[in-house]
Amino acid sequence: MRRTCLLVAALLLASCSKVEFKINNVGDGRRVEETVSKTFQTKATPRIVVDVPGGVDVKAADGNEVKADVTKWANRPNEDVARDYLKTIDIQITQDGDTVRITASRADKSFENAGADAKLQVPAGATLDLHGLFGAMTVTGITGDTSATTANGAVTVKGGKGDLKLKSDFGKINVDGVYGTVTAKTANGEVRVKGAKGPLDVSSQFGAIDVDAPADDVKASTSNGSVKIRGGSGKVHARSQFGGIDIEGDKLRVDAETANGAVRFAGSLAEGENVMRSQFGSLTALLPRDARFRLDASTDFGRVSTGFKVNSTGAAGEKHLIGAVGDDPKTTLKLRTSNGSIDVKTK
Repeated sequence: MRRTCLLVAALLLASCSKVEFKINNVGDGRRVEETVSKTFQTKATPRIVVDVPGGVDVKAADGNEVKADVTKWANRPNEDVARDYLKTIDIQITQDGDTVRITASRADKSFENAGADAKLQVPAGATLDLHGLFGAMTVTGITGDTSATTANGAVTVKGGKGDLKLKSDFGKINVDGVYGTVTAKTANGEVRVKGAKGPLDVSSQFGAIDVDAPADDVKASTSNGSVKIRGGSGKVHARSQFGGIDIEGDKLRVDAETANGAVRFAGSLAEGENVMRSQFGSLTALLPRDARFRLDASTDFGRVSTGFKVNSTGAAGEKHLIGAVGDDPKTTLKLRTSNGSIDVKTK
């Protein structure tokens, strides 16, 4: 083990470092790990930049100190070959003012049965800019803004505040906290957001969307999966190609559409036009008994039914119903399905 401590009083910066090795059996070969650790003194709101070919774990800690552990590893037929490979992985942990930068790289940019993972403890007010390659990303208790991107792995952000920009090519995304603006996108995996104030922009190519948050603006879309939204208080824009949509909230402005699946709304609608559409699926709206709205409902294969008294102003039949509920309504509810029933109920 090698230890080095350096104090630079003029800059009010403190740095400590150490290096440790670990060797394990992996199948018929050997796994060699080398961990490089450093500690820096910072202000309460440092900027942390991480770019490693592996996972990243960041936790908030008391004080104005950044502790970083970066472990590079390699699986090879024997220990000597693994150690030689580790020498080709360059770890850099540096500080420039209140920016701490952590990188792990190779000259040819390839990592075969090898990588590097980073674990950090940082002040809660830190701003994070995280990049990983193969591995999960976890951020806990951070109140500054966070940007996190990984090529392959789950992204979990919890117990903090600030704005979030999250992306995974293959992995689920989970957000739990009173965050502000949240942008979360994955190509393959579910997206869950709980407690965020918004606005929210969440999407998946293959995975369900689940939002339970008092956000005032929600945009949620998936190519293959269901969309579930609870607790919103403003605009809700929901899309799915193959999956149902289920929305609950008060005074929402709803725009929900799926190519294949049912659409359900329960709650109260804001003034203006609200739209629910499906190509193949039923539409259901559960509204307060005293709701006032203009109804424009149509299905090609199915029937329209309602528990409200509708003063017809246009088409009125089994498949179409246009009319007003209550006096001088300022809200419009437009319902369209090609194949399915339409039911507008009282709560």
